[in-house]
Amino acid sequence: MALLQAKKSTAPRILVAGGPETGAARWLTGFGAPDPFGVAMTSADEVHLFVSHLEAARAAKAAKPGVQLHVIDGTLSAALVEWARSRQLRKVVAGTALPLGVARAFEEASIAVSLLSPQDEPLPGRLVKTEEELRYIRLAQHAAAAAVARARVILREATVSSPSGQLRWQGRTLTSERLREEMENVIRSRGCASDDGLIAAGGRQAACPHEAGHGPLRAGTAIILDVFPRHQASGYWGDLTRTLMKGRPRNPRILAMYRAVLATQRRVFEALRPGVTGAAMHQLALDSLAAAGFPLDTTPGHERGMFHGLGHGVGLDIHEEPRLSLRGPVLAEGNVITVEPGVYDPAVGGIRIEDTVVVRPDGPQFLAPCSRALFIP
Repeated sequence: MALLQAKKSTAPRILVAGGPETGAARWLTGFGAPDPFGVAMTSADEVHLFVSHLEAARAAKAAKPGVQLHVIDGTLSAALVEWARSRQLRKVVAGTALPLGVARAFEEASIAVSLLSPQDEPLPGRLVKTEEELRYIRLAQHAAAAAVARARVILREATVSSPSGQLRWQGRTLTSERLREEMENVIRSRGCASDDGLIAAGGRQAACPHEAGHGPLRAGTAIILDVFPRHQASGYWGDLTRTLMKGRPRNPRILAMYRAVLATQRRVFEALRPGVTGAAMHQLALDSLAAAGFPLDTTPGHERGMFHGLGHGVGLDIHEEPRLSLRGPVLAEGNVITVEPGVYDPAVGGIRIEDTVVVRPDGPQFLAPCSRALFIP
């Protein structure tokens, strides 16, 4: 089956929620569900929502004004194809996440499917957040900040139990798993959920940005806490990272890493305005870290420096456009993005500091206060 790459098209766009396009479908319709559902958006800005009888009542209540609801019998693929046939369509466009089964159903009905080009993926208007959207993201971000504050209290109360620096709290070894559980309790108490888990990685584990962390935590080593809760009622995410340390560092290089990351984030914030590009912000961070003695090294298995993007958009998806990366686009007022410089060294560990902010003409607007202090006595 040949799928064409479409640059611009007036053909209806088809989305299937249940995977990477769930956030986009919810943004268009106001409706979310655990099972896949379909959305069609026409060039006349009509939005059609296709759900099963199981979800019909919820969809009717949650759907945004003007969304046309279709309650389907049979398969979602068949319903989407039948809708296209009823309009005598010969072509539809879709994102690269369209399920293969749906694409084949269109092909068997002699309806061509063209793939959107990457620059056309974001839906018009989705990248600039409304005040209502900012309110939901702020709720999630405050939940993340509260979880970090709880971790600070626990580390402050923890004691060092052995020459290796192993920490104990309330009579038990303090592990990454236990610290995550305590933070997750805070998140749940604020109406949020940690759908994709949290990161509490200490020591050398922190050298891998996506390592969740496991086992005992130790004094004198950096502990990266990456907290990304989703506000359950609205579906919007927050994203916040802090690096904490109980006591003084066992390796002085960690302190230099922390100072470099903190200074880099501040330099980016000073330059961050509508009209700059995500690429320029990413390069600024790389240059700042290199000047501090932490250049990028992408040697496989021995990566050092900041070998990930500087940031990403946040909304109904935890990772969405615009990106702060080597190909990052021009930023606009109202974009919600993370700024998360980091430095990693497999022999030592890692440092990352992340805030989610709104791009404004007079500088970034922070969505929740949270101390960046490294040391905890």
